Amino acid sequence: MSVIEDVRLDCESDSTPRARFFRLIFDLLIVSSHAVKYEAATTLTLLTQNPAAVKGVFLFSTHALTSD
Repeated sequence: MSVIEDVRLDCESDSTPRARFFRLIFDLLIVSSHAVKYEAATTLTLLTQNPAAVKGVFLFSTHALTSD
């Protein structure tokens, strides 16, 4: 969860490199901890306001969870 906090702090100070964090957040969405998933999803909404991107990540994480 400290990684998520670092991403949030970095995004607050500089908005241009947000794209570099997407893969990290995607990976955190498929961990077993529900608290980490929640914080990662919340952080994703801070990284982008694009509803299609948020929906795509949701579908990706749902598929990754059911394909095991």
